[in-house]
Amino acid sequence: MRFKFISLMMIVMLLCAMCSAAGGETPGAQYRVLRQGMSGTDVYLMKLRLYQLGYMKSGRTNNQYSTATVSGVKAFQQANGLEPTGVATPEIQLLIFSDNCLTAPVTPAPSIAPTPSPVPKMPQVRPELPELDGEGFLPVGSTEEFVFEDDNEGLWYYISDSLYVEIRRYTITGRKKLQWFETVVNLRGILPEAYSVPYTKLTSSTFVSPAVLAEKHHVVLGISDDTYTWRTYYNRRTGIVIRNGELISHTPYINKNSFRFPPLDVMAFLPDGTMAVYDNGETTPEALVAKGVKNAYSFGPILIRDGHEQLTVRYSGQASSTKEPRCAIGMVSPYHFVILTVVGRTKTSDGCQLSWLAEKMQQMGARQAFNLDGGGSASLVFMGKILNKQSEKAVRRITDIIGFGVSNLVPGN
Repeated sequence: MRFKFISLMMIVMLLCAMCSAAGGETPGAQYRVLRQGMSGTDVYLMKLRLYQLGYMKSGRTNNQYSTATVSGVKAFQQANGLEPTGVATPEIQLLIFSDNCLTAPVTPAPSIAPTPSPVPKMPQVRPELPELDGEGFLPVGSTEEFVFEDDNEGLWYYISDSLYVEIRRYTITGRKKLQWFETVVNLRGILPEAYSVPYTKLTSSTFVSPAVLAEKHHVVLGISDDTYTWRTYYNRRTGIVIRNGELISHTPYINKNSFRFPPLDVMAFLPDGTMAVYDNGETTPEALVAKGVKNAYSFGPILIRDGHEQLTVRYSGQASSTKEPRCAIGMVSPYHFVILTVVGRTKTSDGCQLSWLAEKMQQMGARQAFNLDGGGSASLVFMGKILNKQSEKAVRRITDIIGFGVSNLVPGN
């Protein structure tokens, strides 16, 4: 089986679709007969399960019972000693979702030398850092701040007595071109904060460059968040949005649907320096406030949960499979975060799929990881400068950023 870990949202959907026999009913009585030409959530979940078992070639599934579905059901039936009709009766579906069925036989792959992965260009300079204490910061009470910037090499540092930031730029050239930034953030006794544009009425003029927001509040490191105000502006659901202890919105999706994007999963920073992630509908504002959450964001999907890539990363519709500019945040341990910012839609970088984002987050050691708003909103601002945009024209105006640390060394406005 290719994916062993299923998100809570998918488990709930599976339980709704795969009702076992109970109360004396005939086994499988709560399933309907599925055949070619039909559609529905039960078809989608069955196809997803057949893909997991190795009977369907593509994981980019939909809710249509197509000819490929017929072939997958026939292959399942034949491998499990049943007549290959291509029709999924209730009994067949019970077997498909059980632990007693056989996975697809593995065909040995031809012995072909693997194509070596391109080696990304990365910073080669090694700046001399100041002497740090045992926790990796300047000594407690120090008023000094260390800043290093090398735009040509792609390396940036900021270190104080409560904040450590290290940013590295990676570039792959050639047919598959890609550029991304890996950011490491360590905090001592402080949490990421939400910085917003003050407004009484939301209009198009309310939105500003993320650099303007960072400079206004002297933010050392700023990244794009869930940009809920854009969805508010266009009268769309925003999910659970909490800013600085105030509940801004609570409009999650009522009926869970993995094809919606964003799925309005929730990410929240807790007072103990950890980051928690929740599927859409899994938590409530009251529960978050009870935990002391001051800032919660709704976007997603969840990339990593408890160290495992989530199944919805690969099944979130077209938005998950296209190559786009991306922005994601992950937690390695309390007060230790990693940020991944991917450039896309440019001549030098194609962007990435969500699966690449999740895999890279795992490589960076994230135990929890969350996809934030990407596209034109994906922003990485360091000391008032947007690092991942080639020009101000490429910057989408926003109203909020997630900020790490403040410094008077950041130019104000």
